[in-house]
Amino acid sequence: MKTFFTLLSFLFFSVIYAQTQNKAGTLDSSFGTVGKVLTSSPTGYLVCEAAASQSDGSIITAGGVSFVNSNSDDFFAIKYSSNGVLDSSFGKKGLAVIKGLGEAQTAKIQPDDKIIIAGYVADLFGTYYAITLGRLNANGSIDSTFGTNGTIITDAGKNCHEIAIQQDGKILVTGETGIAFLTLRYLPDGNLDNSFGNNGSVTTIFDGGTPKTANANTIQPDGKIIVAGGDNHKIMLARYNGDGSLDETFGNNGEVISDITNINPLNKVYDMVLQPDGKLLLTGTTVDAFGMTNSTIILRYMPDGSFDTSFGNKGIVVRSLQYSSDAFGIALQKDSKIIIGGDYISDGINPHFLAERYNADGSIDASFGNGGYQVTAMDQSDEATGLIIQNDGKIVLAGFALSTQAGPSGYEVALTRYNNDTENKKQIIITKIRRWLQHHNGIEWDYNSNISSYVVQHSYDGIHFSSVARINANNNANYTYQDPSLLNNTNYYRLQTTSVNGTVNYSNVLVVTNNEIKIAPNPATNSLHIRDLSSTQKSKITVVDIAGNIKLQTVANASSFNLNIASLKPGNYLLKIEMNNEVVTKQFVKE
Repeated sequence: MKTFFTLLSFLFFSVIYAQTQNKAGTLDSSFGTVGKVLTSSPTGYLVCEAAASQSDGSIITAGGVSFVNSNSDDFFAIKYSSNGVLDSSFGKKGLAVIKGLGEAQTAKIQPDDKIIIAGYVADLFGTYYAITLGRLNANGSIDSTFGTNGTIITDAGKNCHEIAIQQDGKILVTGETGIAFLTLRYLPDGNLDNSFGNNGSVTTIFDGGTPKTANANTIQPDGKIIVAGGDNHKIMLARYNGDGSLDETFGNNGEVISDITNINPLNKVYDMVLQPDGKLLLTGTTVDAFGMTNSTIILRYMPDGSFDTSFGNKGIVVRSLQYSSDAFGIALQKDSKIIIGGDYISDGINPHFLAERYNADGSIDASFGNGGYQVTAMDQSDEATGLIIQNDGKIVLAGFALSTQAGPSGYEVALTRYNNDTENKKQIIITKIRRWLQHHNGIEWDYNSNISSYVVQHSYDGIHFSSVARINANNNANYTYQDPSLLNNTNYYRLQTTSVNGTVNYSNVLVVTNNEIKIAPNPATNSLHIRDLSSTQKSKITVVDIAGNIKLQTVANASSFNLNIASLKPGNYLLKIEMNNEVVTKQFVKE
């Protein structure tokens, strides 16, 4: 099987940084109105529960909406450009609605830019609950290929809080049954995946007793699934194999229970992120013994489920401000610094958006905002429920605000963006993937004395990368990687490097298209038939002899092409095909 590749030059390692004009953590005046965007409805109230970014950088906010003249609770999504401009081509004037699915809790963007929103519906008496999902196409229309006209109602559990999307397109929804963690897995078409757990459902009770809620989930590169939450006192994690069984190599037979009530009696985690090195970062809220002051809490676990004692105070960071704060979202910058999003009652009365930044070891990054944090009053009171780090490093917080001027109930969608010192940096390449090893299905790069280790990362879409190999640097190392599981279509590769001083960066991206372009007959006499060329773009075809001389050159406009080789002398030749900015070569014999 032949493959061809392209070097993408838009991603680089950076080692020399220029100073930015705007301090990290300050409002970005180029976003909305002086860094803020507020969106309300004249006929309903919008409660934003999540935010995510589409492949072109567009911002999607999602949550629940109730209209004045309606008896149902609905899901909504609103689309903005990467700079916060409402996209009126999305849905109906920027707003898309999925009717009758109840209370929205979370949302995610698929690799094809489709939008999945999940929540729950309950009866008036609280005796019946069901998990609900809806899916929109990238343009905001209902995706009729998903469930029943874009909607799913599953009679399981009491609530759901997080979505994760596997590389194969399967959808994980995590929440609670009332007493246990609940995770459901759906096929891409919305049917429950019967190969997962008990007919698509997995529950974990832990130590019994108090009710357990799972608020976060993530998927490891090896396909294992991690779910995190707790019982409002202890922090709990579970790791599952791909079939839903507990992974006995994690914690205590697949479960971790962290009793940190010696710090504060009430503790709750809301979000989680998987570091490239396999460590887990969790964030949430811890409450003092008097139940008066909330503080940000961050925990880091090793890949085996034990605390990472090199982080904070034996794996735990507690950040207390003058008044109560809550942390609802966590994200990693490319330089491994940690961004937290939530709210802070900065005046002791009303909550407002809160952004915090920590160094990789858990210490507060005082260079960010006001001594490591920034508070932004979006309106009278507000809460950030979504967190995005954009491609240029800028930080977007999204959530909902309350105002007497916004709609019938005063609820509105709120967005703000902060400058970041990772943006607009002067960059030079210090590590680059040099070439694709055609006969070994692998990549090759050069040794660099400033790098202590390399992690090879593989992606199916150029956005979601998984770590597949780690190579420690030394003068005698072989800086190549052979992929035993090359995908049948397009493969993306990059290197994540750790420098000798601990800085993490990324290389260029190598794109490898695993297509089997066919030629026949071989050997050939007068005509060579070429198949599986691009059907949408022209293909440049060149024939080169063994001395490197060009003997024939032409252009094909279809997926198949007959090349006249009657003028060639008998011998061995190389056929070079250039299409879609990529190159594939074939050898043939002229009789």
